[in-house]
Amino acid sequence: MSSSRFVLFALCALSSTLIAAPTFTRVGTLPGGSAAYGNGVSSSGPAVVGWSHTTPGTNARAFYWTPTTGMINLGVFPGGPQSFGAAVSGNGLVAVGEANSSAGLRAFRWTAQSGMQSIGALPGGNHSKATAVNHEGSVIVGESIGPTGQFRAFRWTDSTGMIDLGLLPGGTASYAYGVSSDGSVIVGSTTFGFIEEQRASIWRNGGVEQLPALLGQQRATAVSVSADGLFVVGRSDGPSGQRAVRWNAGTLSVQDLGLASGGTYAEGYTISGDGAIVCAQGNSLRDGRLGLIWHQSIGMRDVNDFLIDRGVNLAGWLLKSCSVSVDGRSLTGWGYYNGRAEVWYASIDPFCDLAQFTGHPSGAALFAGEQVTLTSAATSSGAVTYRWKKDGVNLFNSSVYAGVTTPMLTISPTDPTQSGSYTLAVTNACGMALSNPAVVVVRCRADFNDDGSVDFFDYLDFVGAFSQQLQSADMNGDSEIDFFDYLDFVARLSVGC
Repeated sequence: MSSSRFVLFALCALSSTLIAAPTFTRVGTLPGGSAAYGNGVSSSGPAVVGWSHTTPGTNARAFYWTPTTGMINLGVFPGGPQSFGAAVSGNGLVAVGEANSSAGLRAFRWTAQSGMQSIGALPGGNHSKATAVNHEGSVIVGESIGPTGQFRAFRWTDSTGMIDLGLLPGGTASYAYGVSSDGSVIVGSTTFGFIEEQRASIWRNGGVEQLPALLGQQRATAVSVSADGLFVVGRSDGPSGQRAVRWNAGTLSVQDLGLASGGTYAEGYTISGDGAIVCAQGNSLRDGRLGLIWHQSIGMRDVNDFLIDRGVNLAGWLLKSCSVSVDGRSLTGWGYYNGRAEVWYASIDPFCDLAQFTGHPSGAALFAGEQVTLTSAATSSGAVTYRWKKDGVNLFNSSVYAGVTTPMLTISPTDPTQSGSYTLAVTNACGMALSNPAVVVVRCRADFNDDGSVDFFDYLDFVGAFSQQLQSADMNGDSEIDFFDYLDFVARLSVGC
């Protein structure tokens, strides 16, 4: 998984179903600092990278934090006033970012052994930024000004140095924002024209391809990629607004991830190693720009609400962003704590998926004495149990219901009280998933006028229809209106249905 170049707004993702409540840590700022921002978190350690002021109003300093070391000031290059930490390798050993120097802005690579080292710039350029790093810390990507004076996406290794990745045909500049765990897949954008319209780009197999925008939209940016390079997250823009999207890089398909409750826009920023969790930024019922999280079982949600719902005490906090580790067990970000921007860290249990429905039951209308079978289907990575419900209440096998613990429920109703909303609950180790409701309406044949009561008026109405040879008087369904229908109706009337 990779981290976003947008160092202030790398966002959060985590599981839709947690085994236990997350633990939450206030990381704070560098000593004396007035504000700090966390941008990336590793799978091992964990390690958090970002930037912080050191004293109120001073320039920024990149930091590296673990629970044992605390927040370490990574310093600056000679002649440079400030530095910014953008991302950390999955193994927690390498931090990357940007720092000013006497030669201009330079991408850096930092380890505890070597300290902050410049990885240079493209030939003829004097400006570079590192935005993401692979799991082992051996591949760094970002942007650098090339000999044409335009930005170019780059890929750096110790053996190759900084390599210009090129851009989509017709483009004017390119930017790399994310890299897969093995460093073979890189994502970002290519700009076109003077207005710098963005096109989502993916570099792999020695070339570059465009990822599509949503239907009816023109602009898109890819920001982060899953560990295996298959899933990509970013944003798509157009007349319908700004949307967080997830691409399948294998099929070049794009998925709109929706909006948080009360929200009007969202931007995807990071993705978990397996591609199942997406972090985004946007708005919700709360004011302002906030961290959002998405999973297929819950949709897009405000991260504040998501953590509070899972038992985290956020008194004094308003979380503005977060970022997730490749393994999905560690989170970091920044938020306002009693009005001051500070870094936070959370450890969580692994996420898992609820069962996913591939077929929902359909409703039906029938008479008492007839029979209907409701069918549903779901997939799950683990064992499941089934339970049919009527109006939210568990059913049990009886003369009316058969198959209540299977995907197929057979209903043999005796009267209209069996009418209702039927759902199938499919439960696995992660929790319960509920099918769409199927509305079943049971009618009583003796209630000939369908007024909800079986009485003498039904007899009169039946006799009237019978005397006129109306099809509704064919009680036994043999397509003949005769004395046998009269006997059938009287028998039903005598038993009340």
